[in-house]
Amino acid sequence: MTDYDKWDSRRKLEDEILALEEKSKASKGNTTIPETKLDEKTYDAPSDDDLRASAESSLEDYKKSGVDSIKESSANTEKELNAKRETVDNNMQSALSSLKDDYAAASDRIDSDVIRRGLARSSIAVTGKADLEREYLARADSIKSGYFKQLDALDTEISAIGTKLKQALDDFNLSYAAKLNEKLASLKAEREKKQEEVLEYNNEIRAKQAELDRKRIETESKINGDKSLTQDEQDMLDKAIYAKFDAYLATMNKSDARLEIRNHTLYQKHLSPIFYHMLYDKYGR
Repeated sequence: MTDYDKWDSRRKLEDEILALEEKSKASKGNTTIPETKLDEKTYDAPSDDDLRASAESSLEDYKKSGVDSIKESSANTEKELNAKRETVDNNMQSALSSLKDDYAAASDRIDSDVIRRGLARSSIAVTGKADLEREYLARADSIKSGYFKQLDALDTEISAIGTKLKQALDDFNLSYAAKLNEKLASLKAEREKKQEEVLEYNNEIRAKQAELDRKRIETESKINGDKSLTQDEQDMLDKAIYAKFDAYLATMNKSDARLEIRNHTLYQKHLSPIFYHMLYDKYGR
């Protein structure tokens, strides 16, 4: 049932009560004084789910920028490391190519020298070429070994990027959760404060309303004198009104009935204290 439906049902119920009261007074020819009704405040308090949605919405930009920043930083690191790896690999290939060129040039010099000396098929030529090749291979292994160490170190850093990214996101999520809880606690405190303010205001209004009603009834009693209802007649009227209120509240669940009788002066206004407390004990506790 919507708030409007509740208001409409309550208005119709009060019309029925007023009709009962008017009928009782009419039978005695009583004079009635128009009622002065004071307006109470209403506060449609947001639910915990509503507050959480509001807190999450307020931190949406913070969360997005934080996650985006972490991912961007991780992507830049990976890009830098891959660039370094490519540079190291290119340097290694360049060094090996240069070494190969030097070897080829040295080999050509040996060939030219032995040919010039007429020793092309001698053991000197064979030994010279073998020594040169051993030196070339040794230097090539040394170059590769140095660069491979750099490449392995970079590969280790690159392979750790995913793990570091996950850790950074996990750390950020903890920070976000703390901020979310802090914001949620603030919103709940604000809700509670508004509820207390409305309750305090309405209690004051109800007290003023009760005083206005008391004075009105007192004035009507003085005007009407002996035309007022007898105690038996008043009891019969209270029982009839009580029965209507009881039937109305019985249609609600326990929680709604409790809020209804606590938050609206309708019941206290139209019942004597005894019957009102009977009704309150049944639904308002």
